Amino acid sequence: EELQSVNEELYTVNSEHQSKIQELTQLNNDIDNLLRSTDIGVIFLDRELNIRKFTPAATGVVNIKPNDVGRPLGDITNNLDCRDLNAILREVIESQEPLEREVSIEKTQEQLLMRVNLYLQENGDNDGVVVTFVKIDELKRVQQELHRTNSLLENLYTTSPIGLSLHDSDFRYLRINQTLADINGYTIEEHLGKTVREVVPDLADTVAPILRRVMETNRPISNIQIQGSTSAAPNF
Repeated sequence: EELQSVNEELYTVNSEHQSKIQELTQLNNDIDNLLRSTDIGVIFLDRELNIRKFTPAATGVVNIKPNDVGRPLGDITNNLDCRDLNAILREVIESQEPLEREVSIEKTQEQLLMRVNLYLQENGDNDGVVVTFVKIDELKRVQQELHRTNSLLENLYTTSPIGLSLHDSDFRYLRINQTLADINGYTIEEHLGKTVREVVPDLADTVAPILRRVMETNRPISNIQIQGSTSAAPNF
């Protein structure tokens, strides 16, 4: 009877272990499928910078192969313009502060955002780093396009002989060129954040309704003549 009781206990414990093994196997399969399906390059490293896991997308950045798991990352060549990669990773481990840097692949000039974060255990202890590489070519293209557009706008505001200004929904000046600032009799800085009524009170009753109508209708208004005094021409 005692042996039977022990066998039953062992059977129960074994069943629990089998269940835990199945859960861990399922979890590991889920993680492996997630790593395979993501387009983000991810490399998991231990405190000695040995490779634990990596996503297929990471192989375009670092020349890793499946049998490289367990090897030091420093033993494997990479395609980045970042020569001090290992030093960066060690710095994150020592400082325990995450790091973010823009890098590129030398041959293709593909732009990447590299993030290095700590690999934390369940109890919060640092046990290595996780390195991610995100493609940012499209983001960089948009940034460059915005920079070009902003440069054109700045050039227009600077060189235009016509007074130009940009307002928010409360008619506060967000942007104004020197020409209109001179007409109003204030510096550009003295306009910013102020309303039309605060800057040109004698013209506000005429200008504000026009601005309001444009905002409400989303249609431009042109060929309107405005008269009144400003600080530059107080006796007009």
